[in-house]
Amino acid sequence: MKSFEFVLYGVEKETYWKAESKDNVDEFARDVLLCFASNVNPQTMQISIGCTQTSSKKLKGRILAFIEKYESIDPRIHRIRKFVSSLQEGEHFYFLPYTSTLSRKEKYKLTMGLMAQNSGRDPEKDIQAMEAGLGDFLKTYLIDGKSSRKKTAIGEPSKKKRMCRFCKNTRAESEGILTGKQTKTTFRQEAHAISEALGNKTIILHEECDACNHYFSKTCEKHILTYLKFYVTFFKVKNKDNIIPKIKGKNFELTYIGKGKDALSSDSAGQDNIDGLGEEINIGNTATNTEAAKSITGVDFALMYTLTDEERAEAVSPPEQIPLKFYEKLSFQEIYKALVKFSLSVIETKNLEGFERTIEWLAGKRAESTLPKIAVLESYQHFTRGAELTVYRRVNGDSTLPLAVGEFQFTFLKFVFIIPTFIDTQDKFLDDHEYERFWSFFMFKMAAGWKYQDFSDATEKEFVLSMRLPSKPVQAPEEHINE
Repeated sequence: MKSFEFVLYGVEKETYWKAESKDNVDEFARDVLLCFASNVNPQTMQISIGCTQTSSKKLKGRILAFIEKYESIDPRIHRIRKFVSSLQEGEHFYFLPYTSTLSRKEKYKLTMGLMAQNSGRDPEKDIQAMEAGLGDFLKTYLIDGKSSRKKTAIGEPSKKKRMCRFCKNTRAESEGILTGKQTKTTFRQEAHAISEALGNKTIILHEECDACNHYFSKTCEKHILTYLKFYVTFFKVKNKDNIIPKIKGKNFELTYIGKGKDALSSDSAGQDNIDGLGEEINIGNTATNTEAAKSITGVDFALMYTLTDEERAEAVSPPEQIPLKFYEKLSFQEIYKALVKFSLSVIETKNLEGFERTIEWLAGKRAESTLPKIAVLESYQHFTRGAELTVYRRVNGDSTLPLAVGEFQFTFLKFVFIIPTFIDTQDKFLDDHEYERFWSFFMFKMAAGWKYQDFSDATEKEFVLSMRLPSKPVQAPEEHINE
């Protein structure tokens, strides 16, 4: 059987293609190459092709003609059109024939080269600088991770063959014994590797049974959703019902009143110190008429806040700060667990070796009182509404570096955390010296503004979001996370 394969690679998108046929695929391959050819000799029919391509109307026209010829044979061909159509005029990308896979290191180089070309810089110099600065890192760590922009399923596709990576198909039976009901392991529900409430609708984990899916939704995932709920609503992240949720607390309600579907009420908790939310928040000490609020130009949210008797008695002007009290309690260690659970959900089954004790900790079978610090960065440079998760896995035996590190991006927040193994021969990264060695080895150190927070506390506590109101409008919210 003959085949022809190629890769289209851009800074933020990539498409892999492999054509196979019992007959030859020479005509298909020729037509693909003609689409991306820079020159064709009519006498010898020799085709000149450069790997670096530039988006243009002429190129898109050739792609459309190619699509029309082959779409009746294989509708998947529209993936090529979608890739090219998404590029801006003049944007660079790579056409790589005769290959269908790229290593992480190759992707780093390609991305660096494209970014340099799109900015008018010399790509070779940028790549050399990258390799000089990250050479040891790229030799030590492989990079896993999934973007919420692309539909991805992880693990065993056949339900009959599936083994839950968190309980080995034992949780349902164990719960059945406790309740006196015979229960079998099932995989009926679609388990999202990262909570759907955080905007992930595309990354699915096959190897999470229904019992574990329910367990995590009531434990660690509930806590991280509580912790990030304010950002979900404020940055208009749609939940699994495809709507922007309302937040209802003990003394307030925050409702999105902009265009789109009505918000869904949900009681939740959270604690952050949100500084300067600007004009988009409408503050009032009485019930707000939603229809009237909608008529105010530029208002996206209505915040209804109930003053206490003490606040009402002392009020002579709008308060500078208001405490938003939530219904649910919050555990910081459960937030850490959620980040780790997400991380172990996006890597392939074969790469889970070494995390056996980690999974016991996630499943509630192992208690830990102290965990490594989590680094938190507030920056709009890599803003994303959908959650993005990258996992760095160590490939050598250097136990003075973490076996795996997670990088979780949600809205303007970035969390970098060590995935603990609790193995005696592995450094724990609890003291400053061990943590500094890890941090100095990774490229995260190049960004300024990191805060290092302790998420070890497993107790559930009341949480209050302290909102400071600005004296004048600001361009963008500035959030500060306090324990």
